[in-house]
Amino acid sequence: MSNEILFFAVTIIDILFVYLAYRLGREWLVGTVIINLVLISTLGAKVISLFGFVTNIGNPLYACVFLATQLYIERYDKKKSYRLIWSGFTLVVFFTILSQLTLLYQGLPQSALLDESARSLFAFAPRIMVASLLAYIVSSYTNVLVYSKIKERINKKSLLWLSSVGANSSGQFIDSCLFFTTAFFGILPTPTLLSAMILGWGVKVLVGVFTIPFLYHAHFFKPHQQLEGGGMTK
Repeated sequence: MSNEILFFAVTIIDILFVYLAYRLGREWLVGTVIINLVLISTLGAKVISLFGFVTNIGNPLYACVFLATQLYIERYDKKKSYRLIWSGFTLVVFFTILSQLTLLYQGLPQSALLDESARSLFAFAPRIMVASLLAYIVSSYTNVLVYSKIKERINKKSLLWLSSVGANSSGQFIDSCLFFTTAFFGILPTPTLLSAMILGWGVKVLVGVFTIPFLYHAHFFKPHQQLEGGGMTK
């Protein structure tokens, strides 16, 4: 199966699941952010060829983190979305620390193959974790601020797409610059690094465009929420 087909499959599956999580409730939406961040922190060092250019596998995953954050703003509010950002940050740090400590166990000969594979898989994890979390914090704050500011200034439901495109373009640019520089500087040649950075930014913005219909649906058809007194509200 080609990388391009896999890219579209991963993107579609992730977008649909994030939106399903939005409909199911806050815990589900937080879960999608954490899962995507863990995947990026663990597998983000895998560099691939996509449409003839070099990039890494985390671009559609990170675009869906932005989607989850924007859906969170739509259902709740801007202030609560900052909790979402820090929840993702804290739990990925927790995952990375425990994964590195677990690798220190001395395995028996019967598990030598698994032990070697796990060490190879997590060899780049600390560097990728630092890169992804640094980029995640800065770009996610940019995403929330730009999305909310444009939405407040325009205050037109028909121009919701402008909030999304503005937030994705600025936030994902910051993410690509920070992530690729921190994760791959000294590993990839400079021209390849710059190419991967530009392609990564373009791919994430493009995936963000695909998510706009879901934002409109979320804005106009908010799921009911359970009130403390037992009632239901929009």
